[in-house]
Amino acid sequence: MKRYFTYKNEKTEKFWSVDIAGETITIVYGKGHTLGVTHTKKMESAEAAEREVKKMVKEKMRDGYRETVEKVIEKLGQADFWNLIERAKANSEDVESQVELLTEYLSQRTVEDIFEFKRIIDQLFAKSYLTNLWGAAFLMNAGCSDDGFDYFRGWLIAKGREVFQSALENPDNLAKYVSEDDYNFGEYESEEMMNVAASAFIAKTGGTLDDFYDSIPKNPRPELEHDWDFEDDDELKKRYPKLYKKFGG
Repeated sequence: MKRYFTYKNEKTEKFWSVDIAGETITIVYGKGHTLGVTHTKKMESAEAAEREVKKMVKEKMRDGYRETVEKVIEKLGQADFWNLIERAKANSEDVESQVELLTEYLSQRTVEDIFEFKRIIDQLFAKSYLTNLWGAAFLMNAGCSDDGFDYFRGWLIAKGREVFQSALENPDNLAKYVSEDDYNFGEYESEEMMNVAASAFIAKTGGTLDDFYDSIPKNPRPELEHDWDFEDDDELKKRYPKLYKKFGG
């Protein structure tokens, strides 16, 4: 059962919540009117998790926190967008289950927030529509079509703000975030991530895809000039030396 606590004085307002699922403890904390930061902790048993939660609750109460009803946050912003992504990621085993959980979280928000989520993700797709990132996607997925690059960027956003920003700074940085142990090694795509807002809208309203897309601005794909050949092995090795060690040859 999830428990929610708040702390408030003349200078600040904070919240802290805790939830148990078997041996796993999920903690969310932050300033008021945000989604907060999510951390998970796995104990050796469900009983140990319950004991740990009791200890944490006691400490929070001693620090001045009071148990209350969880607030519904009124407006979604950039920080909340990424916190939703991270929260779903922390409670999932793979991207597919992360997208399902993210859709569930988003469907609990207002319709306005669902539209705002779509607006933000469209901005991120536009920001990441870059030739050098496309080349990295081509290398990592052994080929990458127009649609495939959309799906790659869906996967990239699902990885969270740190990975997304690092990839935009230098796509070769992605080498440190992937390994052969990944469940989808060589398949770095998430088409479903592109449809989270639409799926949440349908779950929230009972409407249709047409209802959703009739309610939002159209964002056509911009023109992008390829100034080098993705199939040039020497060029790939030069531009992405770290990624090439993992995926090239």
